[in-house]
Amino acid sequence: MNKQSWSPPTEPDPQEIRKEARAAMANGDNAGALARMLWFHEQALRWRRSLYGVRLSFALADWHALALRYPPAMAQLRDARERALTRCMANAEAPEAFERFHDFVSINQHLDEPERSSTAFAEIDARGLRLAEDVYRLCQPALIRAGFFELCAKYLKNPSQWIADATLAYKEDKRRDASRLEAAAELHRCRDHALAQEAGQWALILIRSGRNAEAEAVVKTARQALQEAGADESNLLDEVLQGRIPDGLLL
Repeated sequence: MNKQSWSPPTEPDPQEIRKEARAAMANGDNAGALARMLWFHEQALRWRRSLYGVRLSFALADWHALALRYPPAMAQLRDARERALTRCMANAEAPEAFERFHDFVSINQHLDEPERSSTAFAEIDARGLRLAEDVYRLCQPALIRAGFFELCAKYLKNPSQWIADATLAYKEDKRRDASRLEAAAELHRCRDHALAQEAGQWALILIRSGRNAEAEAVVKTARQALQEAGADESNLLDEVLQGRIPDGLLL
Protein backbone atom coordinates (compact mmCIF):
# COMPACT_ATOMS: atom_id res chain seq x y z
CA MET A 1 0.00 0.00 0.00
CA ASN A 2 1.04 3.60 -0.39
CA LYS A 3 2.54 5.43 2.53
CA GLN A 4 -0.10 6.74 4.90
CA SER A 5 0.52 10.09 6.61
CA TRP A 6 0.00 10.05 10.35
CA SER A 7 0.45 12.48 13.21
CA PRO A 8 -0.07 11.73 16.89
CA PRO A 9 -3.00 13.37 18.69
CA THR A 10 -2.45 16.24 21.09
CA GLU A 11 -3.11 14.01 24.10
CA PRO A 12 -1.84 10.62 22.91
CA ASP A 13 -2.66 7.33 24.59
CA PRO A 14 0.41 5.13 23.96
CA GLN A 15 -1.54 1.90 24.31
CA GLU A 16 -4.13 3.07 21.82
CA ILE A 17 -1.41 4.07 19.35
CA ARG A 18 0.17 0.65 19.74
CA LYS A 19 -3.19 -0.96 18.97
CA GLU A 20 -3.46 1.25 15.89
CA ALA A 21 0.02 0.15 14.80
CA ARG A 22 -0.95 -3.51 15.05
CA ALA A 23 -4.19 -2.88 13.16
CA ALA A 24 -2.35 -0.98 10.43
CA MET A 25 0.13 -3.84 10.06
CA ALA A 26 -2.72 -6.37 9.85
CA ASN A 27 -4.37 -4.25 7.14
CA GLY A 28 -1.19 -4.00 5.07
CA ASP A 29 -0.54 -0.34 5.87
CA ASN A 30 3.13 -0.89 6.57
CA ALA A 31 4.09 2.78 6.50
CA GLY A 32 1.28 3.71 8.87
CA ALA A 33 2.25 0.89 11.22
CA LEU A 34 5.89 1.96 11.17
CA ALA A 35 5.05 5.60 11.92
CA ARG A 36 3.08 4.57 15.00
CA MET A 37 5.73 2.08 16.13
CA LEU A 38 8.42 4.72 15.89
CA TRP A 39 6.30 7.11 17.92
CA PHE A 40 5.66 4.45 20.56
CA HIS A 41 9.35 3.59 20.84
CA GLU A 42 10.47 7.20 21.10
CA GLN A 43 7.61 8.80 23.03
CA ALA A 44 5.59 6.23 24.98
CA LEU A 45 7.57 6.54 28.21
CA ARG A 46 7.06 10.28 28.31
CA TRP A 47 3.37 9.60 28.68
CA ARG A 48 3.36 6.34 30.62
CA ARG A 49 6.45 4.99 32.41
CA SER A 50 4.64 1.76 33.22
CA LEU A 51 5.07 0.73 29.58
CA TYR A 52 8.84 0.29 30.00
CA GLY A 53 8.65 -3.50 29.79
CA VAL A 54 6.04 -3.59 27.02
CA ARG A 55 8.12 -1.20 24.94
CA LEU A 56 11.16 -3.49 24.97
CA SER A 57 9.27 -6.76 24.58
CA PHE A 58 5.91 -6.91 22.83
CA ALA A 59 6.29 -3.59 21.01
CA LEU A 60 9.75 -4.50 19.70
CA ALA A 61 8.45 -7.93 18.68
CA ASP A 62 5.77 -6.22 16.59
CA TRP A 63 8.35 -3.89 15.06
CA HIS A 64 10.62 -6.82 14.20
CA ALA A 65 7.70 -8.71 12.63
CA LEU A 66 7.00 -5.68 10.46
CA ALA A 67 10.71 -5.35 9.64
CA LEU A 68 10.84 -8.89 8.27
CA ARG A 69 8.39 -7.95 5.53
CA TYR A 70 8.98 -4.20 5.15
CA PRO A 71 12.62 -3.11 4.61
CA PRO A 72 12.13 0.50 5.79
CA ALA A 73 11.04 -0.87 9.17
CA MET A 74 14.20 -2.95 9.38
CA ALA A 75 16.34 0.06 8.52
CA GLN A 76 14.60 2.14 11.19
CA LEU A 77 14.98 -0.64 13.77
CA ARG A 78 18.71 -0.87 13.14
CA ASP A 79 19.00 2.92 13.21
CA ALA A 80 17.22 3.00 16.58
CA ARG A 81 19.72 0.47 17.89
CA GLU A 82 22.73 2.48 16.75
CA ARG A 83 21.30 5.72 18.13
CA ALA A 84 20.75 4.07 21.50
CA LEU A 85 24.35 2.86 21.69
CA THR A 86 25.79 6.13 20.44
CA ARG A 87 23.84 8.17 22.99
CA CYS A 88 24.78 5.77 25.76
CA MET A 89 28.49 5.81 25.01
CA ALA A 90 28.54 9.58 24.50
CA ASN A 91 27.66 10.01 28.17
CA ALA A 92 27.93 6.66 29.92
CA GLU A 93 27.74 8.28 33.36
CA ALA A 94 24.39 9.95 32.71
CA PRO A 95 21.34 8.61 34.58
CA GLU A 96 19.69 7.68 31.29
CA ALA A 97 22.67 5.61 30.08
CA PHE A 98 21.19 2.40 31.48
CA GLU A 99 17.92 2.81 29.59
CA ARG A 100 19.74 3.61 26.36
CA PHE A 101 21.89 0.51 26.71
CA HIS A 102 18.82 -1.54 27.59
CA ASP A 103 17.27 -0.39 24.31
CA PHE A 104 20.42 -1.47 22.48
CA VAL A 105 20.49 -4.93 24.08
CA SER A 106 16.77 -5.53 23.60
CA ILE A 107 16.92 -4.70 19.89
CA ASN A 108 19.91 -7.03 19.53
CA GLN A 109 17.85 -9.79 21.13
CA HIS A 110 15.00 -9.30 18.66
CA LEU A 111 17.44 -9.18 15.73
CA ASP A 112 19.25 -12.26 17.11
CA GLU A 113 22.56 -10.42 17.07
CA PRO A 114 23.88 -11.01 20.62
CA GLU A 115 27.46 -10.44 19.52
CA ARG A 116 26.74 -6.72 19.33
CA SER A 117 25.79 -6.73 23.03
CA SER A 118 28.80 -8.76 24.16
CA THR A 119 31.23 -6.62 22.17
CA ALA A 120 29.73 -3.37 23.47
CA PHE A 121 29.82 -4.61 27.05
CA ALA A 122 33.46 -5.66 26.70
CA GLU A 123 34.25 -2.11 25.58
CA ILE A 124 32.39 -0.62 28.54
CA ASP A 125 34.30 -2.92 30.87
CA ALA A 126 37.65 -2.12 29.24
CA ARG A 127 36.98 1.60 29.73
CA GLY A 128 36.36 1.01 33.42
CA LEU A 129 32.94 2.62 33.29
CA ARG A 130 30.61 2.33 36.25
CA LEU A 131 27.87 1.51 33.77
CA ALA A 132 29.30 -1.99 33.39
CA GLU A 133 28.06 -2.97 36.85
CA ASP A 134 24.59 -1.68 36.03
CA VAL A 135 24.15 -3.38 32.66
CA TYR A 136 26.02 -6.62 33.23
CA ARG A 137 22.88 -8.64 33.90
CA LEU A 138 21.40 -7.44 30.60
CA CYS A 139 24.41 -8.80 28.73
CA GLN A 140 25.07 -12.03 30.60
CA PRO A 141 23.36 -14.35 28.06
CA ALA A 142 25.20 -12.68 25.17
CA LEU A 143 28.52 -12.90 27.01
CA ILE A 144 27.97 -16.61 27.62
CA ARG A 145 27.19 -17.15 23.93
CA ALA A 146 30.45 -15.37 23.09
CA GLY A 147 32.39 -17.52 25.54
CA PHE A 148 33.44 -14.56 27.69
CA PHE A 149 33.34 -16.59 30.92
CA GLU A 150 36.28 -14.84 32.54
CA LEU A 151 34.61 -11.49 32.00
CA CYS A 152 31.33 -12.84 33.41
CA ALA A 153 33.10 -14.19 36.50
CA LYS A 154 34.41 -10.71 37.22
CA TYR A 155 30.82 -9.55 37.81
CA LEU A 156 29.55 -12.68 39.57
CA LYS A 157 30.88 -11.59 42.93
CA ASN A 158 28.50 -13.17 45.43
CA PRO A 159 26.61 -16.04 43.79
CA SER A 160 25.26 -17.40 47.08
CA GLN A 161 23.54 -14.07 47.81
CA TRP A 162 22.35 -13.74 44.22
CA ILE A 163 20.66 -17.14 44.21
CA ALA A 164 19.21 -16.53 47.69
CA ASP A 165 17.64 -13.29 46.46
CA ALA A 166 16.44 -14.94 43.24
CA THR A 167 14.77 -17.85 45.00
CA LEU A 168 13.14 -15.53 47.53
CA ALA A 169 11.68 -13.42 44.73
CA TYR A 170 10.57 -16.59 42.93
CA LYS A 171 8.74 -17.89 46.01
CA GLU A 172 7.02 -14.54 46.58
CA ASP A 173 5.91 -14.41 42.94
CA LYS A 174 4.56 -17.96 43.12
CA ARG A 175 2.61 -17.16 46.30
CA ARG A 176 1.19 -14.06 44.63
CA ASP A 177 0.25 -16.07 41.56
CA ALA A 178 -1.50 -18.68 43.69
CA SER A 179 -3.86 -16.02 45.06
CA ARG A 180 -4.89 -14.93 41.57
CA LEU A 181 -7.54 -17.09 39.97
CA GLU A 182 -6.61 -15.84 36.53
CA ALA A 183 -2.95 -16.84 36.88
CA ALA A 184 -2.45 -19.30 34.03
CA ALA A 185 -0.37 -22.45 34.11
CA GLU A 186 1.82 -20.91 31.44
CA LEU A 187 2.76 -18.09 33.80
CA HIS A 188 3.84 -20.62 36.42
CA ARG A 189 5.97 -22.47 33.86
CA CYS A 190 7.59 -19.22 32.78
CA ARG A 191 8.54 -18.37 36.35
CA ASP A 192 9.92 -21.88 36.91
CA HIS A 193 12.02 -21.73 33.77
CA ALA A 194 13.22 -18.20 34.50
CA LEU A 195 14.65 -19.29 37.84
CA ALA A 196 16.29 -22.34 36.27
CA GLN A 197 17.76 -20.15 33.52
CA GLU A 198 19.16 -17.66 35.98
CA ALA A 199 20.65 -20.31 38.25
CA GLY A 200 21.91 -22.29 35.27
CA GLN A 201 23.70 -19.32 33.75
CA TRP A 202 25.42 -18.49 37.02
CA ALA A 203 26.38 -22.12 37.59
CA LEU A 204 27.80 -22.44 34.08
CA ILE A 205 29.94 -19.33 34.57
CA LEU A 206 31.21 -20.70 37.86
CA ILE A 207 32.02 -24.10 36.37
CA ARG A 208 33.84 -22.60 33.41
CA SER A 209 35.79 -20.51 35.93
CA GLY A 210 36.80 -23.51 38.01
CA ARG A 211 34.44 -22.70 40.89
CA ASN A 212 32.57 -26.01 40.87
CA ALA A 213 31.60 -26.07 44.54
CA GLU A 214 29.89 -22.68 44.23
CA ALA A 215 28.13 -23.85 41.06
CA GLU A 216 26.77 -26.92 42.81
CA ALA A 217 25.55 -24.78 45.72
CA VAL A 218 23.71 -22.44 43.34
CA VAL A 219 22.02 -25.35 41.57
CA LYS A 220 21.11 -27.02 44.86
CA THR A 221 19.39 -23.86 46.14
CA ALA A 222 17.47 -23.36 42.90
CA ARG A 223 16.53 -27.03 42.62
CA GLN A 224 15.13 -27.06 46.16
CA ALA A 225 12.95 -24.01 45.49
CA LEU A 226 11.69 -25.52 42.23
CA GLN A 227 10.93 -28.89 43.82
CA GLU A 228 9.02 -27.24 46.67
CA ALA A 229 6.88 -25.54 44.01
CA GLY A 230 6.30 -28.82 42.20
CA ALA A 231 8.40 -27.75 39.20
CA ASP A 232 10.96 -29.86 37.39
CA GLU A 233 13.85 -28.23 35.56
CA SER A 234 16.28 -31.04 36.36
CA ASN A 235 17.41 -31.68 32.80
CA LEU A 236 18.57 -28.11 32.25
CA LEU A 237 20.36 -27.89 35.58
CA ASP A 238 21.96 -31.32 35.22
CA GLU A 239 23.40 -30.41 31.83
CA VAL A 240 24.79 -27.17 33.20
CA LEU A 241 26.60 -29.03 35.97
CA GLN A 242 28.32 -31.05 33.25
CA GLY A 243 29.59 -27.80 31.72
CA ARG A 244 27.24 -27.83 28.74
CA ILE A 245 24.97 -25.11 27.40
CA PRO A 246 21.55 -26.81 27.12
CA ASP A 247 18.71 -25.63 24.92
CA GLY A 248 16.66 -23.07 26.80
CA LEU A 249 19.48 -21.79 28.99
CA LEU A 250 19.98 -18.52 27.13
CA LEU A 251 17.43 -15.95 26.02
